[in-house]
Amino acid sequence: MTDDRVVRLLARDKLANVMPLKMTDHHGDSIETTYLKDERSEGALIVLPIGAFPYDRRTYEAFDQVVIPVATSAAILTQLLDAVPSGRTIFKLSSPDDYETVNQRFDLVRLRAFLSYCDELPPRRLTTEDPLVEITQQLDDRLVPLFEMNDYARPELERLFSHGAASFAVFEGKSPVSVGLTFQNYDEVWEIGALRTVQSALRQGLSTKIVNAALGYLGHRSRRARYGVADSNRPSQRLAERCGLKHFLTVTHYSSHT
Repeated sequence: MTDDRVVRLLARDKLANVMPLKMTDHHGDSIETTYLKDERSEGALIVLPIGAFPYDRRTYEAFDQVVIPVATSAAILTQLLDAVPSGRTIFKLSSPDDYETVNQRFDLVRLRAFLSYCDELPPRRLTTEDPLVEITQQLDDRLVPLFEMNDYARPELERLFSHGAASFAVFEGKSPVSVGLTFQNYDEVWEIGALRTVQSALRQGLSTKIVNAALGYLGHRSRRARYGVADSNRPSQRLAERCGLKHFLTVTHYSSHT
């Protein structure tokens, strides 16, 4: 179960901690949390089964659990590591200092990393809608095949739209050639994701139009935008930079047998 003190700690920086906040919000019953505090610092350890999130289930099927530590000092983090269960573990770490502390206890192997970008403050307002970008708050069956290419299955799409998601699409005739989504991560932090452009429409700036439309849409509703991309995906990083997004966090995934 999720300790309310853990949520309060994470919520002090909703952008940096949006993924563990999302996990505690959606999977609180299956998550184990440990909270520690001393006179100078505090921290939390979040442990969830590997099947809780679709990405982890697909990517790390040979592992047992995901562990996410959040601590304000190395001393607290060291104590929290006593609560890591035994098993095949994926650690998700967001700072080199955390890596150094965890690696002293566990033999970490780097697997991959993800960069997070955010919009400026205050969020931009939608002043002029791009006539090429169609925005809808209902799941459009024509877009589903492109979203599925990004591993968004229909049940997950239906769940996202039932919680306020919006789609953005550029069409050629009746066929979508470039798409994207916005959906709620936690509170006012919303994701821009599921971007996909068909091969025949590449290098026309369509993804830029999709992201800018999504930024305007979210800003008009006073929502913060987050955009996540693998560190190996340089084209998506350049897209974020073209759209004025700022890199603020890198989360690296490591494996270990605890």
